[in-house]
Amino acid sequence: MRNEQRGLAMGYWHTVAEAKAFGIEGEEGERLLKGYFRILCDASVSAAYEFLRSQPTRYQGPLLELLIASALGLPSTGGSHAGEARAERCVELVDLPLTAEEEELFEEYLLRGEGRNLPGAKETVGMRLIAMGRTKEAREVMRDVTDGGKDRAGLSWQVVMEGLSRGMGERSRVVPLWNNI
Repeated sequence: MRNEQRGLAMGYWHTVAEAKAFGIEGEEGERLLKGYFRILCDASVSAAYEFLRSQPTRYQGPLLELLIASALGLPSTGGSHAGEARAERCVELVDLPLTAEEEELFEEYLLRGEGRNLPGAKETVGMRLIAMGRTKEAREVMRDVTDGGKDRAGLSWQVVMEGLSRGMGERSRVVPLWNNI
């Protein structure tokens, strides 16, 4: 979707569809909400996340799944820089300030749910776990990925995980005190 079209769609949402979506129960209101959200996902992962947090609780889970799928999928703009745009969107996704419930949904969706077949699903969970300091869990998730050697970008996850283990040293075997409380 070109920027002009995206701007028109967002303008429509803010002037007409938002009122309709919240005034209409059922499929039509949900369809309007998800349509706008897809456009927002294409524009910005962070803005889409902020928007979903402002929605009623019943919509937040499905919208988060749409956001994850959008970030891991190819942007609708395509072009020669689509791979770079996808990588940037995935980094932004991994860095979101998810709540505990959202974190659980994120992992469930990408490891066991419908999102498990998205390109880079396990790698995304692994990177999120590393970013959150949950390295032991990251090693477990990434074990399946490292068996294959290199991923599509030529990055060896085996080397990443070995480096992480070496960097953690003895700390990887220490159980934090708060686990005993």
